[in-house]
Amino acid sequence: MSIDPENTALLKLPYIMPSQAQKHVTHNEAIRLLDGLTQVSVLDRDWTAPPDTPEEGDRYIVAEGASDGWEGWDSNIAYFADGAWIRLVQRIGWLAWVEDEARFVVWNGSAWTDAIGNLTADDLASGVVPMIGVNTAADGYNRFAIKSDAALFSYDDVTPGSGHIRATVNKAGADKDAGFIFQTAWSARALFGLLGNDDFSIKVSPDGAAYHTALVVDRNNGLVKFPGGLWGTGSSAGTLGAQALAFTGGLDGSALGQRISFGSGQTIGDGPCMPFSGKVVAATMSQQSGTAGTYTLEAVKSSGRQGASYRLSHSYGGSGGQHAIADFHSAMLAFAAGDRISFEVVEQPGPAAFTVTFFVVFD
Repeated sequence: MSIDPENTALLKLPYIMPSQAQKHVTHNEAIRLLDGLTQVSVLDRDWTAPPDTPEEGDRYIVAEGASDGWEGWDSNIAYFADGAWIRLVQRIGWLAWVEDEARFVVWNGSAWTDAIGNLTADDLASGVVPMIGVNTAADGYNRFAIKSDAALFSYDDVTPGSGHIRATVNKAGADKDAGFIFQTAWSARALFGLLGNDDFSIKVSPDGAAYHTALVVDRNNGLVKFPGGLWGTGSSAGTLGAQALAFTGGLDGSALGQRISFGSGQTIGDGPCMPFSGKVVAATMSQQSGTAGTYTLEAVKSSGRQGASYRLSHSYGGSGGQHAIADFHSAMLAFAAGDRISFEVVEQPGPAAFTVTFFVVFD
């Protein structure tokens, strides 16, 4: 590479040469250039020709297609000093503050581009920013990447907003995923969201390759299923298939065909929904009041009444606190996931108040 003996390598400031006459002229030229190049701040970068009435010290990045006094100065810095325009030829890595845009730009060798970390609010809102990395590098797949001990999302109390805060995760079609992935050492251990369909699911994995579906919420009716079972408690801990689970409901003012209400309110509709398949093993009936006589209740599934094998019956003598117990162990009432189970009044001498509890095991 040849060495220019008359100018500096980077800023091209002129040297004072030996035996040079009027050395002050060369020195002042170098000072003038240095004044124009230090802390570059330009007024605009959209002009192709000089303004009519420039002021001393004005600087511009010349736009493409320059003409008049700036012809051939495309992308250069035009500097008005001592009543004349001076051409400053930029080098790779030069930064300039553009006053009318309130942003830094950098010369990359072929164009002035936005300097990293100096994006405006308009840039972010317009979608021109291809990716953002916070304390880490973003890429073409993870266009927004962040490394932080914590991330905060809060309702807007500055604008102010409505007091709500909502996050939307949208997918292209039902067979796609809209979900969250939880990893250990970059290997997935849990997922939740709309995973391959439009039901809400929770899945877990021991190794990031095989997945077990723990919970599914049906989008059509809100029913919850537990494909992997439930975990038991106590000394016989295991899946819920080894446990008995009780459902209790009540009925006031009974009439033939009326069903025990589970949860709030009375109903002649369906009882609780079973999360997965199993069997009813026993049921008890407690009667608090009513007309003396025989009262009989029969188990009802979604498919209809189940027959005399699944009945609770007792003769009520007219005083409160009488009970009946039915053991279905010899012919347990089987149900499928999604079935609803209740007890219906099939025999009664008059209005009465009941409480029924039935016990189930899940497969």
